Amino acid sequence: MKKVLTLSLLMLLTLTLCGCALVEKDVQVDMATVVISIGDIAYTKANVMNVADSIAYEFYSYYGNYYGEVTAKMFYDTAVEELRREALEEYMIQLLGIDQLTEEEQLELDKQIADDKQQELDLIKLYYFSGSELEGEEMDAAVYDLYTAMGYTDEAVAKASTRTYLKSKLNAMITDPVTVSEEEARLNFDELVASAQADYASNLSSFGLSYNAGSQIYYVPAGYRYIKNLLVQFTEQDKAVISDLQTQITQKETLIQSLGNSIAEYDAFEDSEMDADMTAALAALHVDLTGAQAERDALNDALSSAQESAYAAIADTITVIRERIADGDDLDTLMAEFGKDLNTVNNSTGYAICNDFTGKNSVMVEMAMALTAPGEITQADIRVSDGIQILAYTGDIQEGAVDFDTVKDLDDVTQLTQKKSEAYTAQLETWSQEHIVKVDTRPLKD
Repeated sequence: MKKVLTLSLLMLLTLTLCGCALVEKDVQVDMATVVISIGDIAYTKANVMNVADSIAYEFYSYYGNYYGEVTAKMFYDTAVEELRREALEEYMIQLLGIDQLTEEEQLELDKQIADDKQQELDLIKLYYFSGSELEGEEMDAAVYDLYTAMGYTDEAVAKASTRTYLKSKLNAMITDPVTVSEEEARLNFDELVASAQADYASNLSSFGLSYNAGSQIYYVPAGYRYIKNLLVQFTEQDKAVISDLQTQITQKETLIQSLGNSIAEYDAFEDSEMDADMTAALAALHVDLTGAQAERDALNDALSSAQESAYAAIADTITVIRERIADGDDLDTLMAEFGKDLNTVNNSTGYAICNDFTGKNSVMVEMAMALTAPGEITQADIRVSDGIQILAYTGDIQEGAVDFDTVKDLDDVTQLTQKKSEAYTAQLETWSQEHIVKVDTRPLKD
């Protein structure tokens, strides 16, 4: 939902820069001054300031006050360019008759308007009425009242939806004929493969990180294998106990760090500079530090004990799994029944792992790479922070580029979206030379 600033930041900046010249003007008349126009389409100073205000709000929401020097002119310039482009688009929509809709298109637009309005109402309901006891018609009425109080009108929503719909028609008219040949796609594919090769040559783990995250792969380096991970997690009760102890330990470590910093401040003084109160305060800090360290050590002991208990609690499950593996049970079935590593439960291949892989803990990587042949399963239990792992080496990942035919229609390969965007921008630039949009920014300066 688009948020609106209560007080226009750009208005304040403008008044400041201009020495409050607006005081001597009729504000309504001033705001109605046309800044951008073509044909019967016009955008006023108020339109520009509203857009600039929105840009400023989004800018400061994202960057805060850490971006460096920012001026009102920066936001105005961006707003003017956006509205200049929009004016040209609207003019061409009229000129080309794109706004003359068929009966089918009108029905489609009507549905879009209704959907857009409902989306705004649903967002208001979500943000402002979650947990409300209102129901049915009472809820609908309350949501609609807030909808109108926030400045929404059915006419404004319809206008915005119509503009979006017509612009999509304009875009389709320009970009639908744009295509990418297989030769172009092949060249793009070759560049993607070469880029991946260079990346993996300098950082072999990069491939595994990408593959395991589900990213699109174009090239596989040598040295990788598939490893399935059957992870039996601690019980929920044990996980809660361990998590609580870890939180307490973190808090104690923070306290110990703070006490150490305070002691260091006193230690910076010469003995002759320390009076009785300072000496007493330093002694008290040492007592507190010793106590905090003892409490931290006790918590660490308790954590070790809790972890051992947690491992013991799942030992019988591990035994059952290993017995069923010995009996020939299918590993995927056991993973679905006992496993809690969803990345491999729902992945037919498993993780991509190589020597010295940085994307998993070193013990898991070492044990995975110690397996000598596909089908082999780790015999020793691998203890990890949340349970016990049993790893299976399911096969090697074939080195080389992926099959072009399997990826040739992907946008990364065709770059069709970029090509369409460039075509749209180029057509607007051509039209802008043929149909001049008048821009007068003088009203923004006074």
